[in-house]
Amino acid sequence: MELHSPMCPQEGVEIIQETLQQDNWELDRVTSLQAVSHLCKNTKLDLHNNLKETLTSAFLAGSMNGGENFRRWKNYLMRHCRFTRHEYTTIRRDFVYLEKNDLLAVGDYKFLIKMFEHIDKRAIPLIKKTALKINEAPIVRHKTGFIYNFKL
Repeated sequence: MELHSPMCPQEGVEIIQETLQQDNWELDRVTSLQAVSHLCKNTKLDLHNNLKETLTSAFLAGSMNGGENFRRWKNYLMRHCRFTRHEYTTIRRDFVYLEKNDLLAVGDYKFLIKMFEHIDKRAIPLIKKTALKINEAPIVRHKTGFIYNFKL
């Protein structure tokens, strides 16, 4: 049985590279793109997790934009969310907070897009393309009764 993913790892990297190249970004500054690409597997959840990792490494890492993106991320969270200790948490913990409070879900990135309008607008096309891929990915029920988010 051959599996066809809605977005293979290389395609995920190509979307990221295309988005960054549109804004004349130096791709060698984003050293973790290839490392992040292996996270993209077959399911909608994998695409979602890949997006979070890519945003973290390519747009929010402490050195990006002189650390300004990281500061903007933390400031936005402190102003718009009830959790007051965002300044002491990792970006991954911030994503967990957003998911637990229904501000972020697989394929639903309205709040994330609003955040990145204030942080780094170059991430918005990537977020929108990932949302489109997630929403286009079929959900297939396997003969065992399990539901998979990829074509069999």
